[in-house]
Amino acid sequence: MVTESTRAIEIDGHAFELATTSQFDGRPRQVGVAFVRGDDWLVRIVSESCSDVTCDEVCAAGRIIGELPT
Repeated sequence: MVTESTRAIEIDGHAFELATTSQFDGRPRQVGVAFVRGDDWLVRIVSESCSDVTCDEVCAAGRIIGELPT
């Protein structure tokens, strides 16, 4: 993954970073990707051809069930 830029997003009231890439999964590909990590789990959220507004709305509607590290 090669990150071109990052911006803040919010999921279930928690702040995360969304990276915009120029390389993803080993090939040229522009996507937005965020990693949500717990103590023993990881969720990767990938958006493609998605406006910032739509991505923000989807993330804001998300819910985190597991415990986040403090």
